[in-house]
Amino acid sequence: MLKHTMLVGGMITVLGFAGFVLCLPFAVKNVNQIVTSYREEFDKTELFYETTTEDINQIRFFGDVNVRLRQSEDDKVRVFRVSKRMPDDSLRVLRTQDAERSYLNITGNTEKYGGSGVLDRVFSLMNDQTFEEITVYIPKTVEINASGLGGDLFGLLQVEYLNSYTGALVEPEGYLTLEEIRQNHLAIEQSMAQYEYDLETLGQRYAGGQTDQESYREGLKEQTGNIAYELEKVVRMLASHYQLTEQHVTLIMDSVRAYIDCKYQYKDILLRRQMAQQSFAEQALSEEEYTEELQGLETEEQAALQALEEAQAKLARYESIYLDGFDLIA
Repeated sequence: MLKHTMLVGGMITVLGFAGFVLCLPFAVKNVNQIVTSYREEFDKTELFYETTTEDINQIRFFGDVNVRLRQSEDDKVRVFRVSKRMPDDSLRVLRTQDAERSYLNITGNTEKYGGSGVLDRVFSLMNDQTFEEITVYIPKTVEINASGLGGDLFGLLQVEYLNSYTGALVEPEGYLTLEEIRQNHLAIEQSMAQYEYDLETLGQRYAGGQTDQESYREGLKEQTGNIAYELEKVVRMLASHYQLTEQHVTLIMDSVRAYIDCKYQYKDILLRRQMAQQSFAEQALSEEEYTEELQGLETEEQAALQALEEAQAKLARYESIYLDGFDLIA
């Protein structure tokens, strides 16, 4: 009887273990599905607040929150947050105004991710970040003031915006009046004129076959770099005069370099057109080849001219906003 009982018990144990082994993959799969589904929910961003530029002039960030900036493609400011990570009251948005402007105040006030469930706590530990992270879509006509921000501000240089009060001010090398800066600019313009003359000479030497393409490209890169270097001297004088930050200098110089690049890409196409005409005149190109090359160059020229006009407009906009309309490039 005892042997029979032990035999039955052993069979039950074996069957139970076999059933456990057979069911284990399905159980693991179900757990994975639950965890994956929860993670997707835990990481899902949702629109938290939305307004238009008619209502605000400046966004002010306060407290413990990390902010990622994105470019708004319309006139709306949008604030996105991760819905499951923090209590509802950990992020506050409030509109205020004074006699001059209206503000959107965004404040973070919770240092750790919240949540009351087991998975909330697990994912909070897995995502061990100090502050909540939000994403703010900002139009080009809105200012940013991050002087009260306790977290980090990401993407500042990847978006266009009206102004920023973040970062250290450019250190003055000595007080200069605006007239003194203009005199320095005139002296620098003379240096730039020499660089541009050298570039014209280099281009003609390349067109005439007196220098090869590699030397021409290297010379072009070197001289345009020299022009940008000279202009940065002026920008830094003006930045000190107008109490701008390093971020402002970066924005302005990025637009300066973009304008210079577009200008000489356009000139390069005109130079190639000249070389094609010369080759055709010397019968190095057939009429069919010449026509085909001109058609390609015309398409490139239109695109390059549009890019140049856009770069020039962007530079003029930054000059107007940050430098009181100072004309950096004549």
